Amino acid sequence: MLKKDYSLVILDVQMPVMDGFELADILSGAQKTKETPIIFLSAVNTDKKFITRGYASGAIDYIVKPFDPDILLLKIKTFIRLYN
Repeated sequence: MLKKDYSLVILDVQMPVMDGFELADILSGAQKTKETPIIFLSAVNTDKKFITRGYASGAIDYIVKPFDPDILLLKIKTFIRLYN
């Protein structure tokens, strides 16, 4: 992400090495990526404390599985349009 520009990032909370919250904190704190929209997508971490932490980490949305793929695509298009 520090080498290429992205219009949007979709993160899972559970990832190897570091979790999605840690990566979101890094992206939100870096000059090059701080304005890049982040959407969390999670099947396991659906409690309010995780959703709150996602937003606190800089996410613009937190979606829990199962989700409607059509709604996700509409959200992605909207956030990319706002980003651009």
